Amino acid sequence: MLETLNAQYDDIISWADMYDTASLEAKKMIVNCLIKRIVVYRDYKLHIDFNIDFEQFSLGMDIISIAA
Repeated sequence: MLETLNAQYDDIISWADMYDTASLEAKKMIVNCLIKRIVVYRDYKLHIDFNIDFEQFSLGMDIISIAA
């Protein structure tokens, strides 16, 4: 189980590194594929609806199927 968690952690870190080095346009596209809707309430409370669930995230993002 520890190996699985370490592999998932490494995947998340590599995605974060890829995002950090992406152009502004690419970052906007990535966020647009991940987030469906953001609602801002009083006192800056947020409600965020994602396009993917944790299982999809943990198995790897398939941007083509998300965008379709």
